[in-house]
Amino acid sequence: MKTRIEVLAPDERAQVHERSLHVLAKVGMRVDSDEGRRILRDAGALFDESTRMVRYPPALVDELLALAPRQFSLGGRRPGWEFPLNAGESTMCLDGGPTMVLDRHSGERRPSTRADWLEAIRLSDAIDEIGMLWSPVSGWLPDKSRTSFVDYAAGMQRAFSRHVQDSFDDPAEARWQLEVLEIVFGGRGGLAGSTIFSFEQTLVDVEIWRLCRKAHAGIEVADDRWLTEALERVGPGGQFLSEKSTRVNTRSGEWHFSQLGWHDSCDAWTAAGCPDALDGAREKVDAILAAHRPLPFGEDVEGALAELRGRALRHDGGPS
Repeated sequence: MKTRIEVLAPDERAQVHERSLHVLAKVGMRVDSDEGRRILRDAGALFDESTRMVRYPPALVDELLALAPRQFSLGGRRPGWEFPLNAGESTMCLDGGPTMVLDRHSGERRPSTRADWLEAIRLSDAIDEIGMLWSPVSGWLPDKSRTSFVDYAAGMQRAFSRHVQDSFDDPAEARWQLEVLEIVFGGRGGLAGSTIFSFEQTLVDVEIWRLCRKAHAGIEVADDRWLTEALERVGPGGQFLSEKSTRVNTRSGEWHFSQLGWHDSCDAWTAAGCPDALDGAREKVDAILAAHRPLPFGEDVEGALAELRGRALRHDGGPS
């Protein structure tokens, strides 16, 4: 038995679809790209060149929806890892791109740095539940040069081994991003708030996600899981701590034991100085960053990235 949450009933989903078709047909969307408007016009969309508004006939929308694949997988450079979408599973995405960081050592809010960006990515790479990454910290890039962008794009792939999603402001950066991807993959093509990044909050959010995933897994009701004999043997007022089934289920994932918080007695907690959950999260972050090493690139990939960076540097007017 799995937990099933249905946000909208079938008739409500149909209403959303019909109203969306109405808005797309009557109001439309503004498309500022000349090439984009040409492609949409050739596909059958209606457009007004003076306002750059594009309207979509319902039949066109339905036709394109029918062509869209129902299932595909997020990829990554970690061997054996992929995440199929629309397969009834879920993963976490660390994103938001805040420009500020809550310093886990001083507790102060401050502008982000490249070191924060890199540590946030490495922390995410060490947590398997985070299967997708968007730049977790922004605002630290020194300039808008192509060299800085290549360093940024390569650094993201170097520190995170699963799926990376990203965006850029300058269309010219697309070519440099594509070259980084071709070098790394051989031709393959959040958490926290939106203003402040917190390393400790990342672990807290991961733990909440683990609890939700455990709840979603539901309760197994197979014949050998009812424990009828144990219930009859223990009887009313008894205890199950000495039962073999208790030991087996405790060790087999029947219960979720949080990796954060205090799990000892109140006296032991008081004797330890009454630490709170953030203290434990902070210590765990430091331990992860001290021990985790992202999957390294091969020498051929590092060499090709160095050559690409050299070309970017010459493009920016630097030494050849």
